[in-house]
Amino acid sequence: MAGEDSHDSKGAVPKFASFRPKPKALPLETLVAGHDEPVRHREPKVQKDAVRHHEDHRHHHRRKKEHSRESHRSPGQHGEPSQDVNWKTSSRSDLLNPQIATWEADSDNFLVDKIGDPHILTYGTIHRYNIPLYYRSGGGRVVGLPKTSKIDRDLSGEQSVIIHDRSSRKAGRREKYVFARNERKAIRKLRIRPAHQIECILEPDHDYVALNTSRGVKRRKLSGSSYTEDGEESQHFRSIEGKAKYETRPSDEDLKYGSESSASDYEGVTLDSIDESARRHNIELSRVVENEPTNIDAWMALIRQQDVLFGANGGQKERRLTSAERSSLADIKLSMYEKAIGKTANSKSNRQSLIIGMMEEGSKLWEPKKQSAKWQSVIQDYPCLALWNKYFDFHQSNFMAFRCEEIRHLFTQSLETLRSSRDASQDPSDQEELEHSIVYLLLRFTLFLREAGFNENSVAIWQGLLELNFFPPKHFEAHGQSDIDLLASLEDFWESEVPRVGDIGANGWAHNASLDNSGPPAEPRLNSSDTRIDDQNIFSSWATAEDLLTLETELPARTIDETGEDDPYQVVLFSDIKDFMIALKSDQSKSILLDAFLTFCRLPELSMSSLPRSWSTDPFVRTEILEQSDEHLRFLFTSKANDNVEQRGLPFLHAKEAGSPHTMRQGRDVFECQFRHFALSTDSLFATNEQWCPSFDHWAHVYRKDKAVMRASWVRRVLQTFADFDIGGSKFMEYHLALEWTISPHSAKKRAKTLLKRHPSRLRIYNAYALMERRSGSIDAADKVLSTAISMSKTFKEVDQHDTILLWRTWIWELLQAGDTRAAWRIVLSIPEGRPLDDIPTDAGKDNDTAFLAHPAAILRTKRSLEAGLDSSLCNPQLLHHVVSYADILALFNYLSASNSIFSALPVYNQTLTQLYVRSSAQPRLTEILHQHRARLLYHHATTSRSFRPALIRDTLANSITAFPNNTIFLSLYAWNEARFRIDDRVRAVMQNVVLKERHETVIGWTFAIWHELNGRPRGAGYNTNSVKAVLERAVGSDSGKSSASLWKLYVLFSLHHLPASHTKDVFYRAIRSCPWAKQLVMLAFTHLNDIMSEDEMRAVWNVLVEKELRIHVDLEEVWERLDDERRVQMVEDHST
Repeated sequence: MAGEDSHDSKGAVPKFASFRPKPKALPLETLVAGHDEPVRHREPKVQKDAVRHHEDHRHHHRRKKEHSRESHRSPGQHGEPSQDVNWKTSSRSDLLNPQIATWEADSDNFLVDKIGDPHILTYGTIHRYNIPLYYRSGGGRVVGLPKTSKIDRDLSGEQSVIIHDRSSRKAGRREKYVFARNERKAIRKLRIRPAHQIECILEPDHDYVALNTSRGVKRRKLSGSSYTEDGEESQHFRSIEGKAKYETRPSDEDLKYGSESSASDYEGVTLDSIDESARRHNIELSRVVENEPTNIDAWMALIRQQDVLFGANGGQKERRLTSAERSSLADIKLSMYEKAIGKTANSKSNRQSLIIGMMEEGSKLWEPKKQSAKWQSVIQDYPCLALWNKYFDFHQSNFMAFRCEEIRHLFTQSLETLRSSRDASQDPSDQEELEHSIVYLLLRFTLFLREAGFNENSVAIWQGLLELNFFPPKHFEAHGQSDIDLLASLEDFWESEVPRVGDIGANGWAHNASLDNSGPPAEPRLNSSDTRIDDQNIFSSWATAEDLLTLETELPARTIDETGEDDPYQVVLFSDIKDFMIALKSDQSKSILLDAFLTFCRLPELSMSSLPRSWSTDPFVRTEILEQSDEHLRFLFTSKANDNVEQRGLPFLHAKEAGSPHTMRQGRDVFECQFRHFALSTDSLFATNEQWCPSFDHWAHVYRKDKAVMRASWVRRVLQTFADFDIGGSKFMEYHLALEWTISPHSAKKRAKTLLKRHPSRLRIYNAYALMERRSGSIDAADKVLSTAISMSKTFKEVDQHDTILLWRTWIWELLQAGDTRAAWRIVLSIPEGRPLDDIPTDAGKDNDTAFLAHPAAILRTKRSLEAGLDSSLCNPQLLHHVVSYADILALFNYLSASNSIFSALPVYNQTLTQLYVRSSAQPRLTEILHQHRARLLYHHATTSRSFRPALIRDTLANSITAFPNNTIFLSLYAWNEARFRIDDRVRAVMQNVVLKERHETVIGWTFAIWHELNGRPRGAGYNTNSVKAVLERAVGSDSGKSSASLWKLYVLFSLHHLPASHTKDVFYRAIRSCPWAKQLVMLAFTHLNDIMSEDEMRAVWNVLVEKELRIHVDLEEVWERLDDERRVQMVEDHST
């Protein structure tokens, strides 16, 4: 017994729940006995839950693994008997006839709970630790329900299970992004915490005044304990109370959550219901159109509201739509447009906006054939100018139906319609509006001809228009003869083949008409281009010959010129241009025609009239990139070209080292983007890259050597003729001198002296001549010119004296840029005196060597003089263009008088802008120029002062960009200001939210965005290929860029260097489908893509030129016929031998 006791004591093991002894093996008869007796007793549920709760708290991660293993193995493992063993060893009869226990029988297999869980009444749910572990099988399906019904895991939670039917279309679709569930959660309101009542601010034992009444914060931090702001100790993450709870207050100490039990703190507000106001507004508009079905404004507002509902435009959830969402939105808006047109059938004159909107949305859904049929019916029913423009856009970009001759016929028909409407109208304003439309169509058509390869015809049309409208014989103006007689006389002048405007020796139609068109004929031209085709390299040699002939046939030929025998397009007869010869009646229309001619020559428009130019952002007009070579494009997109790098495609697509913030602060590379668009002013006409944004440097680089489709020499002769005949006044003379100075400074000075002899009272010419002397380094000569002109102006007519303010402003800015601030301050104080002072007027007895101290009377007199000039300019419409000069000088006065304080100068600009906005007579161009003056002072302050606030520049430029999103001066300065912070998100945010805002983006904004992606990174960082590709893809996919030949050319050349050959060819084919009229775009297949395209593919592309009736100088059909004949002869000879 003793031995047994001793043995038992040694074998005793502490009995814990986690150390269960192995069960004893059962005898064999028990295993085969069946199910009459329980094999083992189940532990009570409460006891098992308690054990599991203990283990769950200590070994959470191990419990999951064990549960996963146990769920896949039989309960009889580890030597434990189970009922499964009995099923395996039982006979088949036992399996088919199982014994079912009755409910009344006492059994340990089941546990009946008749009391329930009292915690359900307290907490509203079962205790979470009493719920056994389980997982759902079947992928969310439920036993007893159809297969299409499944548990929605996104909507289901701990309190409920949501079943949805997948076959129902109304079932909510599952959100794929991670914040989908959070959007459905209610948003708790934040309340401002009430300030604590401070009983005693002053502590008698402290020698300071406490600004915060909370105490012991430092001591609590040192002790390691954590307290809330109310003084309660928060739960530590190592607390034995369990996992630390989330904070019940926001991170901002000045805020708190509202009461959790208060329904008013939630009010059912979710992210999905934030735009509830937009939905209510949509309902209100729907009611308006139901009550007033003929209210077109209400219909347009309702249709625009759909963009807000989709989040495409406006609203708090604005975003960029996917292609599927765009199609859905277009479908909705199209149906609404059609319904609105049906409801407003009796008001045709006001349905123009509805028709245009319907066609715009239909273009996103209809096939080209259906779209063409719809356009034909619409144009017949509603022949208005806006619809005609859209009609041109469609036909010019419709690849399937495009033919050059059909487009020519379409433009001819529309011009004849507009001319007839103008002649039939008795309202002068309507006549002027129709003439503006005629000018736009003429510009659009001549650019189309040049891009299709018909350079001679396009230039001939402009020669005829300029002669007809600016140089007619005087007897026609005096007697006012009919247009028929006028055109007959012009035909005689044209067929005489005397020099026309722009030709060497041209004197104008009026001069030759006085001589009965018997002036000296133009000298004949010779064609010396080598157009031989290499049989071994047909397409490359053909492309070279084609480019040479294109450059030699820029101007129309005469019958005496030696031209190609098989080229009927070089000699332009009057019958070829007669349909486009339209004599304009109003002076403002002629000013617009002059601006249109400058645009045709790829020069910045002068804006001779106050009307805005719709063509300045037109993708069919701003196509200058299409005409420029690789070298010119490299200069266009970068400031420093790397000539040593050789690659396929464009050299500018190599990674470029952008200027460091230090070099950029000194004024270099700020305006390196050569694709420019801004309001022209004297500042930019004679500017250099170090001072401000120049106007003509890129144009001179492209066209100076007459190696482009537009000859600089011809353009310069046309402008010289206009200046000699005083067409455009002093502004045009200044423009002409600035262009001459950019190309040939020596000849520009001579031209200025010649014009001054003819017009000695034109102060703008004096101003231009002084600027040329300054740029040449002759500082004293420039100051002498300005001083003499200001003194002489007192003897001029009162109309001419008003331009004196331009001379004062030029003088002040030149001194500021030279760093002579003291001299600039002296010139500012000289304005009331009407002459330059020798020194600053000072107060007697005060030292003026260390500061720009001036006599208070002189300061007050100058301020009142500038304010009076500003007020008089604002009140007089004839002097409104001087407002910007007076405002700029007044701002400089405040800037210099406050020791170069930019905060003193900006209010002047802001107040003047407000006054210009209020006046309806103010020109948008003047407002833009004033914004540019403000930006120039900010730029000067940032580059000269030791300290400045970049945020001030950022906010001010953002305001200017919002007003004029396509102004590249503001965009360049904004990018320059942000370059120092190495943060691109601000620039991209401005481009995304303002410049490239959907339905407001333009080809100018897209081009600047591409430039910024290429050049906006720090030194040595290069550019991100995917980012550039994404911008290009978005650009050609937008409404403004899908028909832009310039953007498509950039995309093709970028793909050539960075993307696979298959993708490059795909982009190229997309480009010619979108722009079938652009010959230079098609020519990329032979000049750039010849290494990745087969001969069959290039021959197919060449057939496109023939099929679309584009201009071809050298016909390859004869070459192929000759080669085929040679092959047949060779085959016969081989066969005979």
